[in-house]
Amino acid sequence: MEAYGAWGAADLRAAYEYLAIRPDIDSSRVIAVGDSSGGMAVVSFGLHAPPGLKAVVSFSGRWPTELMSPGACRNHTASTFGRLDQDTHAPMQWIYAKNDQLMRPKTVVKIHDAFIAAGGKAELATVERSGDDGHFIFSDSPQLWGPIVEQFLAAHDLPCTPLYPVSTDNSLKLPARFSDVAQKAFFRFQTLGPYRSEE
Repeated sequence: MEAYGAWGAADLRAAYEYLAIRPDIDSSRVIAVGDSSGGMAVVSFGLHAPPGLKAVVSFSGRWPTELMSPGACRNHTASTFGRLDQDTHAPMQWIYAKNDQLMRPKTVVKIHDAFIAAGGKAELATVERSGDDGHFIFSDSPQLWGPIVEQFLAAHDLPCTPLYPVSTDNSLKLPARFSDVAQKAFFRFQTLGPYRSEE
């Protein structure tokens, strides 16, 4: 599992290093966000965080043992993670829905307990049902996770005010060259309220 996480973390570090040199990026305050396998990758990235990485938010983090062998997570113990009590951890927020079809609540608690026992630091939030499969909470239910993320960021003195106003009847439209699928996705994005996500 450590090697699997390291692969994802290496990709994220490369993206971070590229973005950090851009003049329009505040590289001193970066937040890493991922869902499903990406949710596990941002956790791995946050365990050895570069100085500018100030927080990690993992949605429905899907751990590789569960990905490769369903049910294997029941064997998670502190030794699964090794020693995590280092000074390079970024603060973490893990978010799962109770009806996640891939990561069941008992499994999530088992993994989180093992992570904490190994020296990791992560807040765990579990929300109610999200659509037909809570594993897709990130794109399906921003109204459920938005307040959790806002509170988490505020607690760590990070920007937490929604960037977009509440939706109005005056929706913006993409240029005509964009497909109907893109047009509909952009319209849906605008109707989601202050906490928005669109895959």
